[in-house]
Amino acid sequence: MEGQHAQEVMERTTDLPEKVQSVNTSPAAMLQMAVANDLDLDKVKQLMELQFTWEAEQARKEFFENLARFQEECVQITKDAVNSQFGNRYTTIGNLMTTANPFLGKHGFSARHEIDENGEIVVSCVLTHRSGHSEKVTMSAPSDKLTSNTGNDVRNAIQAKKSTITYLRAVTYEAVTGLAGTSDGSLDDDGNAAGKVLTGDKVKSLRNLIKSTGANEAKFLKVMKVEKLELIPDGKYKDAVNMIKEVEKRRKEAAK
Repeated sequence: MEGQHAQEVMERTTDLPEKVQSVNTSPAAMLQMAVANDLDLDKVKQLMELQFTWEAEQARKEFFENLARFQEECVQITKDAVNSQFGNRYTTIGNLMTTANPFLGKHGFSARHEIDENGEIVVSCVLTHRSGHSEKVTMSAPSDKLTSNTGNDVRNAIQAKKSTITYLRAVTYEAVTGLAGTSDGSLDDDGNAAGKVLTGDKVKSLRNLIKSTGANEAKFLKVMKVEKLELIPDGKYKDAVNMIKEVEKRRKEAAK
């Protein structure tokens, strides 16, 4: 759409003075020439729109070119902690970001999180390149609960929220950077994804989505920390759907 808009602006500027049209250079120089030739405000506005569109497209291209270079680094994320409840090793979000951030910075990226609550906890990870272009992945989930063998909750409300936020920060960070499925360890959500597993209909829907997007089911299961789709907690279904869609979106953008 941006390219089409730029073309439309170019077509609308064909009635500019010959001196301006003959300058084959960047939109910024064209704007400077237009001002020097005392063009009317409408034509100056058209050139400014072209300038903004051109800059945005250049920034977008630079973003994905450098994201591809970052992913070529093959960053290895290790398991650095042990879950005391279940005894399995996992990757903490601190280790994930401490390991990956220097590589992101090397290629001009910085990542930050936005947290909101609207019935569910909503977390976004915004990846920004020095060119000015940003991409964002947003996921949401209800507050987690960790229950004992008796079925009683063993976490208070604040701990439950922190558990969900930690998990969402990790998976959105992995998704927006393209690291999802690349680490050799699973990400712990501090709540161990307690609760009911997916029903048959949701499993079928998720499997169809994986096939339709061409996603790698084995890598997806590794990120979700389960051996098969049927073991994904029901409360994580929406996250699973969003993750597949976002990763596929990034793959298509990188392929352009």
